[in-house]
Amino acid sequence: MVKMKLLNITQLIIRTMNQIKKLHKIFFLFFILLSYSCSDNNNYVLKLGHLANEEDIWNKSSLYFKKIVEERSHGKIKIKIYPNEQLGKEIDLINGLQLGTVDMTIAGEAFQNWVPSAAMLAIPYAIRDFDHLQKIANGKIGKSIEKDLLEKINIRPISWFIRGPRHLTSNEPIMHPDDLNGIILRVPNVPLFVSFWQSLGAKPTPMAFSEVFTSLQQNTIHAQENPLSLINSAGFSEVQKFCNLTSHVTSWIYVVLSEKKLKSLPVDIQKIILKAGDDMQSYQHKLFFKDEDQLKSQLIDKGMKFIEVEKNAFIEKSKNSIFLSLNEEQKQIYNETKKILDKKIDITATCVRVPVRTGHSESINIEFDNNFDFENIVNILKNAPGCKVVDERKDGGYITPAEAEGDYLTYISRIRKDNSNKKAINLWVVSDNLLKGAALNTVQIAQCLMKKN
Repeated sequence: MVKMKLLNITQLIIRTMNQIKKLHKIFFLFFILLSYSCSDNNNYVLKLGHLANEEDIWNKSSLYFKKIVEERSHGKIKIKIYPNEQLGKEIDLINGLQLGTVDMTIAGEAFQNWVPSAAMLAIPYAIRDFDHLQKIANGKIGKSIEKDLLEKINIRPISWFIRGPRHLTSNEPIMHPDDLNGIILRVPNVPLFVSFWQSLGAKPTPMAFSEVFTSLQQNTIHAQENPLSLINSAGFSEVQKFCNLTSHVTSWIYVVLSEKKLKSLPVDIQKIILKAGDDMQSYQHKLFFKDEDQLKSQLIDKGMKFIEVEKNAFIEKSKNSIFLSLNEEQKQIYNETKKILDKKIDITATCVRVPVRTGHSESINIEFDNNFDFENIVNILKNAPGCKVVDERKDGGYITPAEAEGDYLTYISRIRKDNSNKKAINLWVVSDNLLKGAALNTVQIAQCLMKKN
């Protein structure tokens, strides 16, 4: 009888202890959930994945964004950066933004698989230079692309980064499209890039960026094309001997955020993120121009040789293919980019005497508004028919008899501004013959400028 009572008491104690353990587990779980809930209400995490490595300016700019967001939010927002395609390839990241598995990424021409207007970020030879690029990205075309991304795939651009011109790297020098015959060339998964390089005679192969180095090393592909920043940061100089200066695409790229994710955050947090996006853009632009000046010399130091190509041959051979690859919406945008370059130039020419020991000269005064690109004028003059640049004098000076032989152009890059908000370049057209000097070159240069602009 006593044994039975002891057994019952023991069982009761065991049951009581088990219940206490269960209650302890429940309270512990409740505490964890409560802590997580409190943390979730006061702290937010954004995951930003991209394809570049840690040394690229995309990543450096992303780290700057992380720093200012976390500082301005007093730690309420945490930004986690995942370079080197750690969260997936570019297409995977864009899909992830729409599915909610990724919050942010950096992408450009790949968006045209969803948003046709984003093809503008990849059209070869559509954008002439950085001045032209800024007008497009900041203007009507850029705003239209941003609107399409938001309305069609619920992705919001919060910054745009400048991308350097894309150049072709290879192990044989490529100066002319004919040199591309049989070359297996890696391109991003962008249909326009495929048709462009096919038209030039290459064999383009879409491939993820993370696979390019090994494929070049194993000779699975022979060449690739990218801006100098990615050529350098990806170490392509170790597996490619030449950088062929095709400059076939000058463009920009977006830092984007899931709109659904943004709207899930408190309004004050949204404002911090969007303002930080603007500041990151300014930071990247400054970093880009500083970086671009150094990249070429860094690649030369690593053994890469730079090759000047016959750019006009690339343009002429590919232009029909480029236009045919565009749909009607894209053709309209493409034509809009050309209109941005159409600026009226006021050209006046008068015959004057300048300090030339032999021959005769003419003075051409070109006036244009502040939005016109001075560098473009210089490049046009250098290629003007029948002319040769023999000097770039900023302060005038004498032209020697040797310089005055033949029909030469010497331009003085003296720019002035007046009350009408115009700039002017004074140009001297020099000839060794008075009659030639009175009639030659002035008309040629004027016609050349008007035709090309």
